[in-house]
Amino acid sequence: MLSYDQYVQIRYLTVTEQLNSIQIGERLGISERTVRNWWKLEEYPERRGTARVQLLDEFTDNMVRMLEDYPKLTGTQVFQRLRKLGYRGSAATIRRYLGLIRPRPVRAFLTLDFEPGEAIQVDFGYCGYLRHGDRNIRLCVCAAVLCHSRLMYAEIIPGEKMEHTFSCLQNALRFFGGVPRKIIVDNFKGAVLHHGRHGEIRYNPHFLDFTSHYGMLPVACNVKAPYEKALVSHCTSLVMFGEALLICA
Repeated sequence: MLSYDQYVQIRYLTVTEQLNSIQIGERLGISERTVRNWWKLEEYPERRGTARVQLLDEFTDNMVRMLEDYPKLTGTQVFQRLRKLGYRGSAATIRRYLGLIRPRPVRAFLTLDFEPGEAIQVDFGYCGYLRHGDRNIRLCVCAAVLCHSRLMYAEIIPGEKMEHTFSCLQNALRFFGGVPRKIIVDNFKGAVLHHGRHGEIRYNPHFLDFTSHYGMLPVACNVKAPYEKALVSHCTSLVMFGEALLICA
């Protein structure tokens, strides 16, 4: 069963962002079937077992006070303390409830600030399929944004293959009329072969040939850190929903 947070994200991406089930599944790391099972539910389904909820009700104030005094108490520690007060439920019920009431840590972010000509950000967005003969061609929007001026260039390309991506980037540089010092990319295979948890990066040799030809320094965003390319991600979303000009390949 999905958590309440996952349910809220699915509803937000469905109703507000108007993403399809494939896009939502890729964004949240869950299967498309699971998304389809949940995105039409107008309310989060409560777990069965009202007796267990009632059993916990009389101890909720105790848990709140415990967390006020010791915010880092584990579910097992809270369970052991409540047992001494007469709680007869399971530790799993305690952990689920703590997940709802415990304050979530707020992650701090640095404001990204760039000089003119310092960097360009590149990102991709899924645009559906185009029927060509007896096969479907997966379409993507490839967007490149100058980090200082926010000037954007975008093309719809048939997938993220290197030849299409490099052609789009060449067209972007011509459109911008110059070459920035850095190129910031997400971890797509055309650019990054491996990006470890501790920062080790192995770039695609063909991508390094491309960047060295133009004298650009490649920079790969950290894994699962979309805020590092927020500029181009926002622009990609605009293109995907028709709020920006598409330059078709």
